Amino acid sequence: MEDTNPSNGTNLYRLKQVDYDGQFKYSNSIRVKMEPSFDNLGLDITMFNNHDGLNLMVMAEEPAVFEVSVVSIQGQELRKNADDIRPGEVKTCKSIDRDLPNGVYILLVRSQDLLR
Repeated sequence: MEDTNPSNGTNLYRLKQVDYDGQFKYSNSIRVKMEPSFDNLGLDITMFNNHDGLNLMVMAEEPAVFEVSVVSIQGQELRKNADDIRPGEVKTCKSIDRDLPNGVYILLVRSQDLLR
């Protein structure tokens, strides 16, 4: 069975084993911590490559302060930018990859305001 709608925060799961004779046992419970996904954060994020480099466009359903970080594959934060946004407003972070050597990077978008 799959939990297709887990709650944010800690969820408890256990298995029930039913034998052919109808007897059953429960397994020990395990805790699974679920972080909010973009589906329920209220942010719409679009990335596009333009003549001036990689750009990120952010729209929000609620007022929030969001933060964009570029992290190297080794975990080093190379760049960080924070901005506030109002409902229906569009913010564009331009040239995110400016002056970065070719490579693989992780782009993190966070907003503590939308996690409440």
